[in-house]
Amino acid sequence: MDKLANNIFDLLKTKDRANEFLDFFSSVKSSTHFVGGVEVQKIIQDTFGDSAPEWVDIVISILPGLRSGKIEKSDLDTLALVEELVKKSSEVRIELSFQPSEDFIDGVLGVLKRNFDSGGEQRDRNFLVNVEVTEGLEPGASVFIDGQFVDLTFRNQVINYLKSKDVVNRYI
Repeated sequence: MDKLANNIFDLLKTKDRANEFLDFFSSVKSSTHFVGGVEVQKIIQDTFGDSAPEWVDIVISILPGLRSGKIEKSDLDTLALVEELVKKSSEVRIELSFQPSEDFIDGVLGVLKRNFDSGGEQRDRNFLVNVEVTEGLEPGASVFIDGQFVDLTFRNQVINYLKSKDVVNRYI
């Protein structure tokens, strides 16, 4: 069950999708109190309108109770574990001047896992990326994680390179 919850969490990736999941799960939980089967398609329609996110279809295919409308306790337990993963995950805010692709977000999550999942108390740390697209932002990115700011803008990278090679003093 933990593996299923982790697989579902891995589909979410961003804070926006995680919030969509929390809304969806809330609707699913509240509908299980009614007698009879649950109309999952109606829940999806009520939650997302005509444009359900891609992850919803994958979650429905993973959890058989959602497919059939007969939601089992194990399905709710799995979704509750995903909810817990979402609530305990670390948010990484990234300011960019463009809308990132899925591959870009996967790359960011890969770097975060490699660099921040160092074992010990931070073992198996989960991240959600909160992307803020800001028009007019200079090329590169600004990253905020754990109260720290990392300036990955092009200008800052050039300045750091020039300082590290002592270019100014060498050529004056």
